Amino acid sequence: MRLKLTYSFGTITIHDFFLVGEMNEGVLVSYELNQVLIEIALKYFPNKPVIYISRRKNSYSVNPKVYLKSMQIKNLVGIAIVLENNTVIDNTAVEKLFISKPFEIFNNFEEAKFWATNLYNEKLALF
Repeated sequence: MRLKLTYSFGTITIHDFFLVGEMNEGVLVSYELNQVLIEIALKYFPNKPVIYISRRKNSYSVNPKVYLKSMQIKNLVGIAIVLENNTVIDNTAVEKLFISKPFEIFNNFEEAKFWATNLYNEKLALF
């Protein structure tokens, strides 16, 4: 499966077992925007594990408290952050404090996909 959803805040690409989010420059990932992401995860992955991969090509802000709500999604099994742009401010240390599921940071998308594949295969047995 590969479907690209375009929103005013950015794009979400849906793959077989992971979502890829690319936020637009200057966006604030707030509770409302996070709710859209949660609804996408629940709609496209209702009964199987899903991993969220954030491709941080642009500079934007994340209210780290949104992760508290995201951690309640039972089938969300991990989050990967891809820091592809050296000019993007790395706030992942703060974000990690709010995340209780596997969370990794990568320099390129291929590494994140490899990690997501392994995590998915590991967690699939639990579903």
